[in-house]
Amino acid sequence: MKLVTLIRVFSLTSFLVSCSFLHAQVLERTDMQTAIQPVVTSIYNLDHSQAARSLQQLAAQYPSDPAIPLLRALNRFWQAELSRKHGQYHSYIYRQLEEAIDKNAAFETNPGAQKSYHFIEFMVYALEARLKYFEESDWGAVNAARKVLSHLDPVIDMSDASPELSLIAGLYHYYSVSYPRDKTYLKPFMTFFPEGSISKGLQELVYASEHKNIGQAQALYYLTDIYQFESHEYLKAIESSGMLHELFPGNTWFHADYIRAMIRGRRLSQAKQECLSIVSSFERVNRSSERPIYSTESRYTSQLMMRIYHYL
Repeated sequence: MKLVTLIRVFSLTSFLVSCSFLHAQVLERTDMQTAIQPVVTSIYNLDHSQAARSLQQLAAQYPSDPAIPLLRALNRFWQAELSRKHGQYHSYIYRQLEEAIDKNAAFETNPGAQKSYHFIEFMVYALEARLKYFEESDWGAVNAARKVLSHLDPVIDMSDASPELSLIAGLYHYYSVSYPRDKTYLKPFMTFFPEGSISKGLQELVYASEHKNIGQAQALYYLTDIYQFESHEYLKAIESSGMLHELFPGNTWFHADYIRAMIRGRRLSQAKQECLSIVSSFERVNRSSERPIYSTESRYTSQLMMRIYHYL
């Protein structure tokens, strides 16, 4: 379990935060900004087939851009995670991550693309570490996380000028303190990493959440988690999770997080109504055999609906 927790420190951005790498890439490739926004929206709204079709078109337009294979990996990662079918797409995801690394090598010596280069490298290895964690390959996860270290300092150094990079820096600064604080056996390992700061991390996350950017949703997600389970500021948790649900109403997982925040904030009547709205959508199809709760294309997976009925 020590290794598993250590992996969480190294790869704490690897699940939902993975989307945030995109804006770092388009900051230096402005022609991509308009092109990728609909893809990101599709991924967040769990419209995986549409995202895949759009990425196929973008691959023909931008055959050398590392953002395309990384987006493909991310799209499939969401499908595997929310349906709990972790192994179904892993081989595909690994191939896309390798392709992203190969294409990203062209940015390494380009002084005008350092944000892109370090950010994509960071996110590829963080996602690889997360996959190894799901596969219960502790040493594989450690090896993937180790590759992140050389990119951590540059990402933090460049974060002041970018809400997206501020998100990553904020997550590192906050969780590099909070995890070892809760898991004291991790403290010796943290001597090898840049110093963290709870207050600085929160400031960076709030900054990322208050500015419209592709990383904004991730900042809201993690702030909600912090407000609910660490600082116990439930009204702030309701506000941040409500904003996230409003940004991506098709993401039923974000909707469930909003409901959980309202329950913890004792807004029970409103939470109940939100639960019932999801149940109504889920049960609209009369024959249960037609409800694709195990499908990787469903917004109403078995994992989600177990949460909703539990909240009710």
